[in-house]
Amino acid sequence: MPSGSWNVVPGSPATGRNFDLTSGFSISGVVTDVSDPASVKALADYVFDTHGACHVLCNNAGVGAGGGMLDSTLNDWRWTMDVNLWSVVNGCRLFLPAMIAQDEDCHIVNTASAAGLTPYNPSISYTVSKYGVVALSESLHIEMKMKGTRVGVSVLCPGFIRTNIMDSARNRPAGLQNDAIAGATDEADAAFEAMRQHV
Repeated sequence: MPSGSWNVVPGSPATGRNFDLTSGFSISGVVTDVSDPASVKALADYVFDTHGACHVLCNNAGVGAGGGMLDSTLNDWRWTMDVNLWSVVNGCRLFLPAMIAQDEDCHIVNTASAAGLTPYNPSISYTVSKYGVVALSESLHIEMKMKGTRVGVSVLCPGFIRTNIMDSARNRPAGLQNDAIAGATDEADAAFEAMRQHV
C-alpha cells in the first residue's frame, strides 16, 4: 500500500458511516443507489467537492436474480441490469470527465465475474450483465489509451467468493419485485441455494 494519507468514500445502499482509522485512512460512507444516475452524480460531486480528486474508482456492485430465459421475469432482467451493468456505466460516465481533467495518474476498477467470461447458470441475466461489464471495461481501456489520458482501466473477474450476493434480494426495490406465482421461480431458487452452499 502506498504511503501517505488516503480518503476512501464508499457509496452503498446502507446507511452512511464515518470511520477514523490510525493508518492514514479517512473513510466516509455516502448512501448511494448506484443504479440511479442522480444518486451516483451526488456521490461524484461529494468526492470532488470534498477531496478535489479521485485516483481510484471501484465500480463494485452485483445482484443475482432469476434463472434461465424461461424462468426470468422482466423485473429480474431490469433489476440485474440496473445494478450490475448500469451502475458501472453510471460510475464511469459521472466520474471520468473529472478524473481526466485532474491530469494525474488514476485508475478505474470494474468488477465483473468469471461469469463474464464463460456462459453461466443459473442466472442468464447475471451472465449477460457481467459480459457487458467486461466489454465496457476493455473498450474504455482502449479509448483512454487512444485519447492519451492518464486514466487506466481494469476489470476483475472473480470466481465464487463469500459475499452477500446470495442475499441481494434484501436490497431489491419494491417496484422491481416479482409477483408471487407458485412454482415460477422454484428452479432458480433451488439453483441459488445450491450455490450458497458452495461459497
